[in-house]
This record gives sequence, structure tokens and C-alpha cells, in this order.
Amino acid sequence: MTDEVSPPCGEKESATGDQLFGIGQVTAKVQMGRTWVYSQVKLGLFPRPIKLGRASRWSRGQVDAVTRAYARGASVAEIAALIKSMGGAR
Repeated sequence: MTDEVSPPCGEKESATGDQLFGIGQVTAKVQMGRTWVYSQVKLGLFPRPIKLGRASRWSRGQVDAVTRAYARGASVAEIAALIKSMGGAR
């Protein structure tokens, strides 16, 4: 028997142990639509997804960090720097 806990249904786990969100979970977390998410990715203001075959997944840790930055009223430059520090320019 193991003490490991599996991620909730619909969530995946990355090699680093971070949970991965699908687009539905991301849009629910940020309370914005998928078009907004992908436009922010294109502008460098939201983490780029991790591609798993045809599926796109986002690191929960990165989504949480960016969500906190937006919530505290970070400037566009601050958010862009945060994304860049996460390796947003993959």
C-alpha cells in the first residue's frame, strides 16, 4: 500500500510532480474564456501550454502564480517578466 495521492479526476501530473490543468480547468481558475487565455499566451502574458500529443496542459503552479500577479494588480511588464522567468518563451 502506498501513501501517494492521485491528482483529482481530469488532472494530470508533470514529471516534476506539478499538477497539469486542461483548458477547461484553466478557464475556470482565471474566470475567463479560452480565447482570452490563448490571446494572453500569444502576447507573452500567460504561461505557454505543455503539449502532450494533441492535448494542451498548463502547470498548476504557473497558472496560480500568474493568477496571483493579476489579482494583486501587477503591471503588464511585471507579468511579462514573470512569464519569461518561468520559461514562457519555450
